[in-house]
Amino acid sequence: MGFNFGGCIHEIPGISVDCFDNNKFHECSTFFLTHCHSDHMKNLFMGFKSFVRTSNSLLKLYCTVESETILRNMALFALGDDGTAVLDQIVTKMVFDREYELDIDGIQVKATAIRAKHCAGSCMFLFKTECSTVLFTGDFRYYRNQLRFISALHDEDNNKIQLDNIYLDTTFLRESTKSFPTKRQVLLRIIEEIEDFREGNPKSNVHIKRPANLGSELIIKVLATEFRCKIHVEEYVYDLYEGINHVHRHLTTDPYETFIHMCKLGTPGTEKRACQQSHALKIHPTALWFAFQNSPKWVQSDDKGRVKIAHSMHASGKELKGFINYFRPGKAVALACSDNSSIEDVQEELDKLVLRSSR
Repeated sequence: MGFNFGGCIHEIPGISVDCFDNNKFHECSTFFLTHCHSDHMKNLFMGFKSFVRTSNSLLKLYCTVESETILRNMALFALGDDGTAVLDQIVTKMVFDREYELDIDGIQVKATAIRAKHCAGSCMFLFKTECSTVLFTGDFRYYRNQLRFISALHDEDNNKIQLDNIYLDTTFLRESTKSFPTKRQVLLRIIEEIEDFREGNPKSNVHIKRPANLGSELIIKVLATEFRCKIHVEEYVYDLYEGINHVHRHLTTDPYETFIHMCKLGTPGTEKRACQQSHALKIHPTALWFAFQNSPKWVQSDDKGRVKIAHSMHASGKELKGFINYFRPGKAVALACSDNSSIEDVQEELDKLVLRSSR
């Protein structure tokens, strides 16, 4: 399940988005990265490192300011100073909602990074050329009532711009995931579960399972503020957020400093006695569990102190339909599929959505 895209934006030859296969370094001069999840940046470091050393081509990688910070932390961990030296040569940092004028193999392109609301640094890319206007969402989640506030996708009179093509995050374009609880609903439920548990177990810990190293920033900030404590993570995650101050200041690598843990047991900076108490409350925010069950319940708990809560940083089927119906693009390209469907099946469903939106 997940991202399934070859990188090419057909309207703009010479660029690759979220794809760093070796052949792309011979085909493209300009790369864009929407965010720093591993499925969107395979081969990024080794590809750039080897190609920059063996070619005089001036490759460019565009990403947001926060993504560049995270990339730098990742590169330092994986490749040491060599990794950060490569980034110094190739990366251009983009500020959200600012239009950049680029010359890509002789094509004049205006590129804008738009907040994607997926994880730290994540963005959508809006590309404009003389011939077409294209949106690449990467992984994203917007509610229908938020769309009119995306300034880069509206003109000065707040009219929607015409999108010729949307490369769309279709991770949950399926009937069983037609809706997810809002992020606010999830956060309030997590707080409620912790408060109820701590009332009867004031000295016990809470362990929250992260779906990935990046993407839990909102949960971290809200819980740290609500319970006036830091959140324990392992050393790698702590270092990953170095420089992302609005998140990093809420973290600690000391397992005894807090009762809330979002660490991965067995990694440096964790200790079994502190991090994984047998009587701890275990909360698992997860989208996949909800997506593949038939029950409409979005919270499920058992008598062993385990709670699963439907939580998604990807748009639901309903939100995707709202996105298409709002912007009414000329066409759309599916970027992801689930385990029990092919990208061709998802594309067929997406084509039908686009057709219906145009009526």
